[in-house]
Amino acid sequence: MDRKAQQIDNLKSQITKTQYGSKEYAILTQDQKTAEKLLKQDTELVDQHNRAINAFLDQAVDMYSRCLEATDDFDEDGAIRLCSLWFANFENPTIQQKIGVALNRTPSRKFVFLAHQLSARMTKSSETVVPEHQVNLQSLIVRMCKEHPFHSLYQVYCLKADHASVQTNRRRSTRHESSPRDRAAAAISIFDQLRGDPAVSRIVCDVERVSDACLEWAKHPIKHIYGNRTQKLKPPFPIPETMAIRNLKSMKVPVITADTPLDPTLKYADCVWIMRFEPSFATAGGVNLPKITVCVGNDGIKYKQLVGGLGGL
Repeated sequence: MDRKAQQIDNLKSQITKTQYGSKEYAILTQDQKTAEKLLKQDTELVDQHNRAINAFLDQAVDMYSRCLEATDDFDEDGAIRLCSLWFANFENPTIQQKIGVALNRTPSRKFVFLAHQLSARMTKSSETVVPEHQVNLQSLIVRMCKEHPFHSLYQVYCLKADHASVQTNRRRSTRHESSPRDRAAAAISIFDQLRGDPAVSRIVCDVERVSDACLEWAKHPIKHIYGNRTQKLKPPFPIPETMAIRNLKSMKVPVITADTPLDPTLKYADCVWIMRFEPSFATAGGVNLPKITVCVGNDGIKYKQLVGGLGGL
């Protein structure tokens, strides 16, 4: 089509330089009509091809979502294929309505294992009008956080928690649609929205409190216990009383290292909840010295947790 359009432009240019009524003028005019006819045919074929692609895409999105709605037999494969089509056409405006219907039809638990990939595509820019593809994406993430908070909130929190470092780091991501700053802004907006929902506000605040405490403890330096490498102190070491993790008691948040299966009923009534953290810790080997902390669940079992290593020496 491009070559044919260029040919027509060249013929028009030659015709303007050719004497009207001459034999050469007649040949050029006929060549122009033939080229325009072929261009029209090519354009119609391309339009037909694109309409077929869009129809197949709409049908595939619709049927994958109906499959995920109707049965659990193909959850992993079906969700991956649906999201693959979605991401490949993420900013395509012609499919956004169909995507929105498909996502709303599909139970949110079927996207939980893709929470990292989904949340990484969030963005919030300064534009007043939110793009439709972000409306679809963030609506799904909010629904996941409401219905399966203990499997989805942490991924969004990780983006929100990095807000301070994003503020000081002016470099933008090479990915146009999702820079670190915009992802952090979107995550903060989602947390604000969830805190305002009475149905999940307490859960969200508790998860946020536990995450804040763990992050603070992960960043806390432990250089003082290794000040003199020839006279190392032996564990266990006391967790400073100023650390928020010492004050976490009877939290309605599952122990992070305990198995918490997805609950299709959305009740999450049989989780192993956090009762407390032991007041001492040990360290693992390596350069970063991650802290070995023990969380006591309401089942009486002690769960070892490897916290950060961000403090190191």
